[in-house]
Amino acid sequence: QIALTLLIAGSALCALGNVWLFNIAWGIVVGGATGALTMAYGAFVARLWFEHTGTATGVLTAAAVIGQFAFLPGWAWLAGVFGWQAALGGAAGLAVITIAAHALFMTERASGVTSIQARHLDSGERLADVLAVLRAAVRQPTFWIIAAHFAMCGATTNGLMWSSFTPAAVNHGMSTEGASTILLLIGLFNVPGTIAAGWLSDRMSRRALLATVFLLRAATLALLPWLFTDQITPTLIVFGVVFGLFDVATVPPVIALANQVFGNRGPAVFAWINGAHQLGAGAMVAAGGLIQGVTGSFFGLWILAAATCVSAALTVYASRYRPVDVGTNAAAAG
Repeated sequence: QIALTLLIAGSALCALGNVWLFNIAWGIVVGGATGALTMAYGAFVARLWFEHTGTATGVLTAAAVIGQFAFLPGWAWLAGVFGWQAALGGAAGLAVITIAAHALFMTERASGVTSIQARHLDSGERLADVLAVLRAAVRQPTFWIIAAHFAMCGATTNGLMWSSFTPAAVNHGMSTEGASTILLLIGLFNVPGTIAAGWLSDRMSRRALLATVFLLRAATLALLPWLFTDQITPTLIVFGVVFGLFDVATVPPVIALANQVFGNRGPAVFAWINGAHQLGAGAMVAAGGLIQGVTGSFFGLWILAAATCVSAALTVYASRYRPVDVGTNAAAAG
């Protein structure tokens, strides 16, 4: 609830229109709040509630991603009609609804949340303990291998589609609303794709699953430059569907690998690994701007992204992901 309240406050500050205040509010307040509610939070909740975390993390990740994409056409329409502040107001309104839903349904009677936390959480844990786990984890080569291919995952998903797809489509004459519709398709088909990946990560080799997803994502990105037109076409619709199926399907098996290697500390270690995902995304955003600025086109960006996915598929096999001890119960696979 604190994170959601910060989202509301950050959105309000951004809507004031001051450039410096906007950068601080968006970068620090909203960024910190969304960071607290990102995939690492889903990994923690899944580990808390479920013995086998794959399907649970698939559902939670799908919910997060559809929220990011599904509202894009609506936000684009609101911004076009009422100005960009209206989209911020809509997002803040959703946060208010979520706070109310949390108060109604996340009670002890409805969810057993207090009892579950009492059984599984160490209430005496301090910041020093968290940092000790991090220090132990970074000494393990497997930590850096997972971080590397997850950074490449971030580079070829939110670092690519959120920042570059719409301007690339607009460069080909498509409207912003049309591009947002394709992104909506990606968000919708994230749901079956990510849930299926979560279910499979409990039942098959996680390395094979990850490598397959990365290679299929590479194929769709390599084809994308030839699919752009000035309107929504059947081939672009197929792209949205197929890319959506593989867009965030990497997250459940990566979380499962973190649990496999780091045991009960898996969610905490994954939270740090998730930082690599965001760094990879930021690097791809910068690459997109540089490529477009130098060449006047996003063509090279899609080829770079496809090559990055192939590299990620190969990196997946750099470790056997054997369990290690980082200070607590680093035993069972998730």
